Formats: sequence, structure tokens, C-alpha cells
Amino acid sequence: MPSSMVMRRLTGLEPKQRVPAKIRLESELYDIVRVNCLSLSDLANIGMEKELMKLGYLPEVVVRVDPAILLDPEILAAIQEQRLNVSTVVNLGARMVLKEKGVNV
Repeated sequence: MPSSMVMRRLTGLEPKQRVPAKIRLESELYDIVRVNCLSLSDLANIGMEKELMKLGYLPEVVVRVDPAILLDPEILAAIQEQRLNVSTVVNLGARMVLKEKGVNV
């Protein structure tokens, strides 16, 4: 998921824009995080992003915060209706165009 919003922010490509949120966790999950010295915020953001993408809620947000991606509204609507990941669709499209031009990636 290197092109995801969360991963771009975790790797420092974009600044983090986090807000405090109070949540309740299952104790077994919290114990695993604590024992392994993992970042609870990072894990929560990664998990939420994956679930929101799977449910089809995130593509619009990803396009809105990434000014480098400009999609026609009907294309974005079709991607969202099919519950696809915008980054995946854009990358596949780019690969197809480059392949037609004789560029192997």
C-alpha cells in the first residue's frame, strides 16, 4: 500500500494531519501492541484506511487531498461505485498507456 495516504504520511512524503480521538480497544489487541512496542496511532490509521478503502469510502478523500490526481467526475463515480482503489486504477491505467508507448515498467 505504498501509494496510500497513510503510508505517504508515515514515510514522511506528506505531513501527518492527525487529530486526537478517544477509542476503546479489545484488551488482547492492545496487549500485543504494547508488548511489541508498536505505534498504536500508526496501526489504527493503517487499519482504518484499509477498511475504509474496502468499503469504498476513501477514494474520494484520496483524490481530494492529492492535487496531482485530477479525475473526471464520471470516472471517479464509476471507480467509487465499483468500490475500487483510485491509486490502483490510476496506476494500472498509467501502465497500460506506457506499455502502448513501448515503455516497460
